[in-house]
Amino acid sequence: MKQVRFYNVIFPLWLLIMFPIPAVATLLCVLGNGLIDALVLYFGAKRQSVTMGKMTFVKIWLKVFLTGWTMDFLVALVLLLVSIVLPYELAYAIQFDAFSHWGAFVIVTCAVVLTAYLIYVVNLKLSFRKLDVSIEQKKKMALYLALWTAPYLFYLPTIWFY
Repeated sequence: MKQVRFYNVIFPLWLLIMFPIPAVATLLCVLGNGLIDALVLYFGAKRQSVTMGKMTFVKIWLKVFLTGWTMDFLVALVLLLVSIVLPYELAYAIQFDAFSHWGAFVIVTCAVVLTAYLIYVVNLKLSFRKLDVSIEQKKKMALYLALWTAPYLFYLPTIWFY
């Protein structure tokens, strides 16, 4: 018996029509992030002389991609929660221009470093868990991913877009 699946096509189309700029920006962020993750994973594996089949690469890339998005989201949420309890000037600087206040710059830098650390640990423990290479190769690949895919866009002055 053939299984019937229904896919929601109306909602994504409606989202693009009603909110074209945020939807396209989100799509570009997802595609860009996925491409960067794939390139860093590919060149990191190549640099460490790790050979992977296509399916293995795709599985690991998906884990790396989801790990990166999850860690970025969690630390961004922490930044938001921290900015709620801080004085207005500092919270404003964290949310709109980290370079306008030294305290905001320090807090955002800590957030970027924390995210890179979390990306490193989670990729090492989860994404590369079933990869059949030495622990040193896994550590170096996780380090490449952490350094190259850390959320440096946290520094981007979003005030430019308002």
